[in-house]
Amino acid sequence: MTPKRSVPALVIGSAAMALVLGGCGASAGSKLVARAKDSPSDASPSKQVTVSCPKGRFAVGGGAHLHFQGEPGGAVPLAITQSRPDPDGSARPTGWVAAGNATKPYTSGWGIEVHIVCGA
Repeated sequence: MTPKRSVPALVIGSAAMALVLGGCGASAGSKLVARAKDSPSDASPSKQVTVSCPKGRFAVGGGAHLHFQGEPGGAVPLAITQSRPDPDGSARPTGWVAAGNATKPYTSGWGIEVHIVCGA
């Protein structure tokens, strides 16, 4: 079995996201809350995932990464096509949406995971 690989994507609010993803997650007294949501891992040619903030909070950052089966250092025909606040253009978005697709036929399982950092 080949190892699971990840490819990072654009992260807006990267300082906050780096703290959360780096293992310094939000504590009970913190004003930041992190959430993540994963798509199914299958051979579908495209995927889209939205993750939302808890009620009363809004997105201050987010991002996405692809996970797939493949050889370390090998190229795979997968791309993140969007990673953005949701709703787009809102002054206080309450979610983050990301999408990806296979740029060529890809029969192995793959998925997209979306992360959001929410503030009060």
